Amino acid sequence: MIDANISTKLQKIEALYEGAKTLGERESAFNAKKRLVKKIYQNKTTSTYRFTIQDKQSAEKLIRILKQYDIKGSKRRRTDETTVLAKISSDLIDNVIWPEYIKATCN
Repeated sequence: MIDANISTKLQKIEALYEGAKTLGERESAFNAKKRLVKKIYQNKTTSTYRFTIQDKQSAEKLIRILKQYDIKGSKRRRTDETTVLAKISSDLIDNVIWPEYIKATCN
């Protein structure tokens, strides 16, 4: 669970990201978010998760989001192109990765 102080910081950083007028501002806000997320979830227990996504483009979006947070998302050989494997904590999935994925696929 994220404490209130860190949650507030994360919301402020996301507001900065959304309100950024230049590419540099967006990158700075995203890098700040990335550092904060890494700090929060660095000592959490990880498990290997298997995501089965509807189409190939959505699977690529998920892999791109995972890579942004330095998480290796991969596809197994000889498996469906829409299945992505990642070693990640469940809290990180619930609080960061999945909401970003939903936002990316809805736009």
